[in-house]
Amino acid sequence: MSKTRGMILGAFIGDAIALGPHWIYNLEDIKKQFGMINGLTAPTTSYHHTKEKGDFTHYGDQALMLLQYLKLSVVIDEEPFYYYYYNYMKNYKGYIDHASRITMENIERDILEGSHSSELGGFTRFPGVIYFNSKDSKKGVDQVVLQTKMTHNDPILLERVVFLTELIYKVLKGEKPSEAIQDLKNAASKKIFSDVEKAKSLLSYDTAQAIKQLGQSCDSDYAFPAVLYFILKYEDHFDEALIENVYAGGDSAARGITIGAVLGAYHGDQKIPVNWLASMNELRTIENLLMT
Repeated sequence: MSKTRGMILGAFIGDAIALGPHWIYNLEDIKKQFGMINGLTAPTTSYHHTKEKGDFTHYGDQALMLLQYLKLSVVIDEEPFYYYYYNYMKNYKGYIDHASRITMENIERDILEGSHSSELGGFTRFPGVIYFNSKDSKKGVDQVVLQTKMTHNDPILLERVVFLTELIYKVLKGEKPSEAIQDLKNAASKKIFSDVEKAKSLLSYDTAQAIKQLGQSCDSDYAFPAVLYFILKYEDHFDEALIENVYAGGDSAARGITIGAVLGAYHGDQKIPVNWLASMNELRTIENLLMT
């Protein structure tokens, strides 16, 4: 069993399984269009019209882009990565979010500065950073924050990014996710403490009802406590966590990458359903990048 492989494959499969219903907010529409979800599905919204079953959303694509960058460059240096990112995005055929557009406009004016977006999506390029810095948590946290702020430079988001990155490192070292969340909460700011308590207060609720209350959308004010809810409620059930996340609607892909990484690190790569991985179109690319 490999925890680091579980982390990275769990993150990518968390995005891939969310592609089909991604950004559908009406839960009845998800049920009508997809029925019983037990694997990867093709998208039905205009956001991902260039995609097919087994592909990633724009989050997963950018995470793969950064994994490829780190395979060659080892470390994220601010200026080179900005221009690498720009050249990648300039030719990208998938969905380009508002934060990415602002960042690209800034780079065109030689301003190396991201947007002020607080959306959780800014964090989701993280898997490769942690993978290539699995033995150095301090460097990993610094690099994850750096890559996030390049497009999403909001202080509250960055605080949550540190929490989530430290959570993954704790789980990679053998801690249970629920215990690691509790440890980190006790040392966190009042805002983070409140987010954790909000997630915990809804654990007895039906998942769809809980996520409706926490919020289905992209902003980390909603997505961060929602991610914590899924990790805590489905700590021992990797596949159920990702399926229920998809049924909860909204920005399930940004949540899915994060949930998949944490629970993948906890359970290891052997707990990820083989048929899910076999349906993931970039599996061989990722496997080759993970080879030493």
